[in-house]
Amino acid sequence: MKLVSIKTGAKHADVSTRTIENLISDGRLTRYKLTGGAAVRIDLDELLALFVPTVKEQPE
Repeated sequence: MKLVSIKTGAKHADVSTRTIENLISDGRLTRYKLTGGAAVRIDLDELLALFVPTVKEQPE
């Protein structure tokens, strides 16, 4: 597990921070609050697993 900020996660996944916040709100991504502060982190591996590349089928 690699915990990163929402901003860093957004850069790695090439999505907006709002998209990350929506994934957290929808329950599709876990939010981790760090002890002693308001800092929020997400698991980078969990985030990237949500974005599975798709392959377009080739016509026969």
